[in-house]
Amino acid sequence: MMIFGKFPENLTAFTKTMKKFNPVKSDPKKTALLEVFDNSFPKRSYLIVHKANEFTSVCPKTGQPDFGVITISYVAAKKCVELKSLKFYLQSFRNEGIFL
Repeated sequence: MMIFGKFPENLTAFTKTMKKFNPVKSDPKKTALLEVFDNSFPKRSYLIVHKANEFTSVCPKTGQPDFGVITISYVAAKKCVELKSLKFYLQSFRNEGIFL
């Protein structure tokens, strides 16, 4: 699901409501999966939100599957993330032991 909306006037208040995700060291093989395209409207401030309802990984302790929902929000500058590549990027964590 992709939502385009007006960029919030009060970014500080907006970002305080968002949970921050700081990925562990980036794996170049994984980040190579991400593709971008030129933003058609780079001078306009708008928020892009992508919600991945089917994120899966494995528990590093038990090896059992873990399921989660990831919401990615960003304001595009010169480039936008292509959604199919983002889906493949998130799927690349399927067999990774991660604590969310």
